[in-house]
Order: sequence, then C-alpha cells, then structure tokens
Amino acid sequence: MSCRRGKVILLILFAQAASAQTRVELTDGWTLRSADGEIGPVTARVPGVVHTALRQAGIIPDPYFGDNEQRVAWVDSTTWVYETSFRLPAAMQQPVLVFDGLDTIADIYLNGAHVLRAD
Repeated sequence: MSCRRGKVILLILFAQAASAQTRVELTDGWTLRSADGEIGPVTARVPGVVHTALRQAGIIPDPYFGDNEQRVAWVDSTTWVYETSFRLPAAMQQPVLVFDGLDTIADIYLNGAHVLRAD
C-alpha cells in the first residue's frame, strides 16, 4: 500500500471468500518505509499509525512530549509505504479485499497492479 501523504493510517485488511465465511486477517508482517527509501523499512502494525511505528523504531521522539510535535512535523509531509506479503488458502477461489478504517489518501497495489485509490 502506498500513501501519497504522511497522514495517519488506520487499516484492517482482510481477504474474505465471496461464497464462504473464510476470513484471513492481514494484520501481521507489515513494514513501513518512506517512498524515497531514506527511512525504513521498519516493523509496523496494522491497524496502526506512522508516528507509532517510527517511534517504536527509535526514529522519532514522543510527539506528545515537550516541543517534539514541531520536531516531527516532517512526518506529515512525507510519503509512506506500508507493505506485506501473504498467501491465501487454496480453497479461497474469489477473495475480496476489505479495508476497514483506511484513514488517508492512499493508492493500493496488489501484486504490482493498482487496485484502489482512496481519498
């Protein structure tokens, strides 16, 4: 997933078979990096927030302490990329991707193909 602006991303992505109740949560195994490659990749949680992942990786200080909010303002103007890999069960013939809480302008790619623009 590529985010065109560095806003907060809250996302629960899951694949669900169209004709069955099989559901695969895609919340683990994510990384976060800046689109220019200067930062990351770092481990990220989904749902999650760019600032949280960067803080846990030791890249930024706590934005809620002192004047740190101003010191980390660059995060909001950076383009961020969330990435993961996953395999679906063989029985899942027609999966449907569902995004709960996509909270920013984003371009979604699956296997290199652009599948969604959210704004």
